[in-house]
Amino acid sequence: MTFRRFSLDNYVQTELAWGLVLIALGKHDQGQQRLAAFCENFAIAPDAAILLQARKQAASIANGA
Repeated sequence: MTFRRFSLDNYVQTELAWGLVLIALGKHDQGQQRLAAFCENFAIAPDAAILLQARKQAASIANGA
């Protein structure tokens, strides 16, 4: 029996998590690109309340709050 691991591309939340981490690291434009890809791929409104809150919290980490 051969076992194979999934790559990051096999997980639904990869672009979401990656985008939020980039924003938290102060790389806002790159993070926004990842979040936009996530929203487009899964038909999620970019202005969804939960996403706006997550973005805000990631930005506060970048700002040292």
